[in-house]
Amino acid sequence: MYEMYLDGESYEKIGKKFRLSRERVRQILKKRSSEDEYEQIRNRILNKRVNTWQVKEIAALILNGYSCREIAGILGCSIDCVKRISSKYKFQELRKVS
Repeated sequence: MYEMYLDGESYEKIGKKFRLSRERVRQILKKRSSEDEYEQIRNRILNKRVNTWQVKEIAALILNGYSCREIAGILGCSIDCVKRISSKYKFQELRKVS
């Protein structure tokens, strides 16, 4: 599971492979690592998946009223990735980025 997660797979994809819910996958990954390790893994994956142009694209699409699901489909990234970016930046900050 860790290898898949480190390779950027979503909890949902991992869960399908092991016939588990995405929440159970998250729980297993979190339980098997310390809080600091888990946070480092999440940050590394976020940085690996998203670069500056994607943040700008996501910000622009959010401001134009697209949903997280639509944005993920357009940019070819996970919905979780889009949600993390949109929750990380407040609406005013998104305006500055775009």
